[in-house]
Amino acid sequence: MKRKKVLLITVLTILLGAIATHLLLTNAPTTIRRDIADFSIRDTASIKKVFMADMNENIVKLERTESGKWLLNDTYEVRAENMATLFRTLIWIEVREPVPHRHLDDVLRLMAATSTKVEIYQRVYRINLFDRIKLFPHIKRTKTFFVGESTGDQMGTYMLMENASTPFVTYMPGFRGFLSTRFSAHKRDWRDPKIFRYRLSEIESVRIDFHEEPHESIKVVNNNDRTFSLYDVHNDMQAVNTFDTLKVLSFISSFDNISFEALVNHISIKDSILDSKPLHTITVDLFEGTANRIDTYKKWAIEGEEDLWGEPIIYDRDRMYAHINNGNDFVLIQYYVFDRILKTLSYFTGDENEHFDTAL
Repeated sequence: MKRKKVLLITVLTILLGAIATHLLLTNAPTTIRRDIADFSIRDTASIKKVFMADMNENIVKLERTESGKWLLNDTYEVRAENMATLFRTLIWIEVREPVPHRHLDDVLRLMAATSTKVEIYQRVYRINLFDRIKLFPHIKRTKTFFVGESTGDQMGTYMLMENASTPFVTYMPGFRGFLSTRFSAHKRDWRDPKIFRYRLSEIESVRIDFHEEPHESIKVVNNNDRTFSLYDVHNDMQAVNTFDTLKVLSFISSFDNISFEALVNHISIKDSILDSKPLHTITVDLFEGTANRIDTYKKWAIEGEEDLWGEPIIYDRDRMYAHINNGNDFVLIQYYVFDRILKTLSYFTGDENEHFDTAL
């Protein structure tokens, strides 16, 4: 009995010692102020706006609309997966260590030249009692910090809170890599690449002009009663009486997710391409009264590229250019994506095998 009592006292002593040590370490004073080292935001649902600007005058404003969508610079929808990545980063970001004093000047100089400024705006309440009674909501800038380059081991990212003098090395537990690319001030990294994203019930008609094969141009009209009409554009919009209705249904339904690959607004040959004859013109009219028209153009193949028989390839067989958003954007698109909607008159009537564009 005595031995058991001694053993119990020993165990209790060890446990109490461990608890006391934990409390001392947890409540010990620290030289790192929380307000200059806390880059995380747990309540991302309250974020209403994110503003980012870099030293090259690139500016991005991401703002949540009343409907819950995110808009880029008040114009374009934001790519949902990139917004989700940003939120995960803000939730889980942690400080690994302050920048060592011996590297402080170098890091500060580097951040002054290459960092991205990030401003977070959240919905907050002037009265908030225990997160149960919330009154007088308003939008407030809650955090402003600067995101710099990666550390030498590529496993951390330099960050500096506004009005602070000490930068920190940050990271995400479980993630191997740096975080700076998640705070990009380039519009191309945030913009949703959609060109057409319509439900069948939204589409009134679709017209496709094949400029190199005008006899294959079509117009499909949604009669809004589960039937469709097909017209031969080249023959004065003559109605086609016999066609494959299932193919037409599949064709119209394919406009639910047609996207571009990359924005190429600033390529040097843009003007000369736009001066050439388009390959296709695609026009989608919606029941709400708006229209979305794009023009596609051939893309030159890489110089010296040859096919399997050693013949030179003139035009790119995988990609072409497109002028979208009422002529405001020039983009790169893939045949793999657009082949779903570049359907010819003969494809629907069955007069010949499925059409393959001559640009291929």
